[in-house]
Amino acid sequence: MNATSSLDQVVEWLRSRDDFAIASHADPDGDSLGSSLALALTLDQVGKRSTVVIGQSMPRRYKWLPASRRVVSREYVPEDARASILVECSDFGRSGVEGLDTLESLNIDHHTKNLMYADLNWIDSSAAATGMMIHEISKQLGADLNKDIATLLYVTVLTDTGSFHHSNTDAPAMAFASEMLAAGANASEIAEAVYGDYPAARIHLMGDALSSLTRTAGGRIAYMFLPFSAFERRGTRDTEAFVNQAQGIDGVRVSLLFKEVGPDLMRISLRSDGAIDVAEIASHHGGGGHPRAAGCQIEGPVQAARENLIAEVHEALDEAGAR
Repeated sequence: MNATSSLDQVVEWLRSRDDFAIASHADPDGDSLGSSLALALTLDQVGKRSTVVIGQSMPRRYKWLPASRRVVSREYVPEDARASILVECSDFGRSGVEGLDTLESLNIDHHTKNLMYADLNWIDSSAAATGMMIHEISKQLGADLNKDIATLLYVTVLTDTGSFHHSNTDAPAMAFASEMLAAGANASEIAEAVYGDYPAARIHLMGDALSSLTRTAGGRIAYMFLPFSAFERRGTRDTEAFVNQAQGIDGVRVSLLFKEVGPDLMRISLRSDGAIDVAEIASHHGGGGHPRAAGCQIEGPVQAARENLIAEVHEALDEAGAR
């Protein structure tokens, strides 16, 4: 396992290299995409070339982001890339992009369950969003905090704090948000773009998820399941924040959303009220996240994977004495 690097080491690594492939995790969210694009714009300002790559199509809700057209959807690393930067990604595999591990690599993350897999790893679990770390890099490189970068970075902290609802909403996060607003980010416009203007397909998909809602363990666990056919029928894969609907039920300590994304392949979102550390559970399956919000991917028969993970959560709740 490689040791955690310092900001100075990260900045020196970036200064001495070029032609970067910037990637993040599968099912990219506001923090991963906002951080990736803000880093790309920062590198532009200091004369560096970069490509933001994701292993799937660009999520509709984030197509409005500044510089979003720079995002390339592909399964393999660009041929001209000479170094890889993984943003908010617990390991190479979670990126969904092959070949990143064949290049010199930098890993930037704020999650506690990161596998420290790159040549250089900068992990800061005190940051509410990875975007806050990107801002530190940008300042060290001498880049200008213009409106586009401020907008991208505001999105990172807005989404990763759950609209300033989650427990990581602390004084530094609020000060960071304020700084981005002062630099030109528009809070109301961003909130409307991220959380409003949903396509009907997403609402129907949410209905599918809610119709599958099941409670177990005396009501302490709530879970939903979306089969692959639901995504095909609705024509969207946007499930961001669906799992929070179950977490809001009275008495629920842990909620899960199971998504069948391929043959014997499932992605799971987990939320906790703090009774247990769901990032610890996700890490058992190659995932990661925060103690109250995490995700992972499991291969194998869908029903068995679902039952086994629920049993694991149930056991953790019992061991924690969470009633």
